[in-house]
Amino acid sequence: MARRKQIQFKGKQGHDKAVEIATVIFCLACIVFVIIAVNVVGGGNFR
Repeated sequence: MARRKQIQFKGKQGHDKAVEIATVIFCLACIVFVIIAVNVVGGGNFR
């Protein structure tokens, strides 16, 4: 059984670290926003 050649990935995946950092910050901001919204709507007893 012949082995296939291993797939070679490109070094650059199309975006840089700034895009990844911005995505993480955006996700954290969304999480904080949801926690605040739940506290406001639910009367502040979020446990």
